[in-house]
Amino acid sequence: MRLITLLPFMESEEIKELAEKIIKKEVKGVSIVVLYPFLEQEDLKEVFDLVLAEGNKKYLYGALPFLNTKSINALHDEVRAGNIKGFKEEALIPFLSKDKIKELFKDLVANAKDEDLDEEISDAVDEAFDEEA
Repeated sequence: MRLITLLPFMESEEIKELAEKIIKKEVKGVSIVVLYPFLEQEDLKEVFDLVLAEGNKKYLYGALPFLNTKSINALHDEVRAGNIKGFKEEALIPFLSKDKIKELFKDLVANAKDEDLDEEISDAVDEAFDEEA
């Protein structure tokens, strides 16, 4: 029998303990990602904080669909501040609050004024179709 078969019948505290053992590498052969749907929100937040401290990006990405909006927005703030290296901000977009998406859009528009993208695109097109190349 596989462990995943029993997860729906286990208490959240037991699942949280298992998650902690996986993070500490005391248990192998079980991905922590399969535990996320079975954790209570409070326990998920605690496990997520441990995963965040550990820095395992794969486990971070796997938690996104199960985190609440507050946790997602806090994670986004950390990513934007550069506190989580290598995490792709784009992965958070489907889970961000509407206010965060609007804020992100405004920032992108404001920063687009400073960039001369038209010139870069024009140069790239000219270079791509340059007959000398």
